[in-house]
Amino acid sequence: MQDALANNIFYIKASGNLNRTIIKAIDAKTGADIFETEKAKNSADIAKAFNPFIVSKNLLIDIVSRGIYILNAKTGEKISYTSTKDLRTGTIKFSELYNNGIIIFGTKAVGVIDYKGNIIANVPAKNVKSFAVTEHEILLLESKSFTRIDAKSGKILETFSFKKAANVAFSPSGKTLAKYKGKSITLIQQ
Repeated sequence: MQDALANNIFYIKASGNLNRTIIKAIDAKTGADIFETEKAKNSADIAKAFNPFIVSKNLLIDIVSRGIYILNAKTGEKISYTSTKDLRTGTIKFSELYNNGIIIFGTKAVGVIDYKGNIIANVPAKNVKSFAVTEHEILLLESKSFTRIDAKSGKILETFSFKKAANVAFSPSGKTLAKYKGKSITLIQQ
């Protein structure tokens, strides 16, 4: 179960039969029901993982293991549904909001959608170690590669590989990648 309070609306997400989830919205002042979503399709998985929802920009974003629902946060009206099959990410592991949309980390790839549910990018990536999102770019660090993606268009700007023995880390701002081996450090800045 998960709950959140935003704009005087109390949201509760719970799972029911077969781990299919619903979100109920209640007026925080009066206690009156505002809406209840339909049971999320494709929300059940083998691990019965419970994926959280997010309220942002007057949107209720419900991310389940096999798709992303974008709803009007005040009415519950469905704006869009993007399946992981369409996004080609595999089962969703976790997600992150950023200025231009939502970045989805799946078992097969990283996908990016905007707040209307339109697919911006799909980047094959099975073993993301770290990531950073700036105003203009999404930076992905895998075991043996580093990829820069334009945050608005989804275009891959650059991908480069490095040796297995190299260790890498992002700066907190996401603007610098440090690659180090022993006492040698190389900084890659955008």
